[in-house]
Amino acid sequence: MDSDYQSTSEKWREQFERIKRWYQRIQEIDNTKIRISDDDLDFYYAFFINCFHLYDWMKKSNSIPIDKINNFFFKNNSMLMCRDLCLGAKHFSINKPSKGLDRLHIAREYLGKDLPEGKTKLILFQNGIHHLQDIANNCMKSLENFLRENKVL
Repeated sequence: MDSDYQSTSEKWREQFERIKRWYQRIQEIDNTKIRISDDDLDFYYAFFINCFHLYDWMKKSNSIPIDKINNFFFKNNSMLMCRDLCLGAKHFSINKPSKGLDRLHIAREYLGKDLPEGKTKLILFQNGIHHLQDIANNCMKSLENFLRENKVL
């Protein structure tokens, strides 16, 4: 169906499809490399920015009650991390961080030269150590579950 003829309650699907495309791109990133490229990091940022902004699309579509949307985006741990990554990638600092992250901190984990290839990954320090790929996977899984539970996917 052409998006020009899509009903308002279905417009959020355009954003969801965009999220899936960014998610596919980050699945193709070789996380075994010791150093990740700036382009690859931009793909992660684009995923998190688009993923969190589904909130706006869902809210305006009226396809799911607003209390359920708010509950999911602002109480789900994966989506809270997504929010902080989204805002951290877009802004110099975050005024109201949801997970205690007032600045975006990216680091690389060094596990030693004798470990098998594939053990060194890009990570995020945020009240602990979190791999960006794991956060993205958890966001996508949580989002799909939320949409299925609300019978719109």
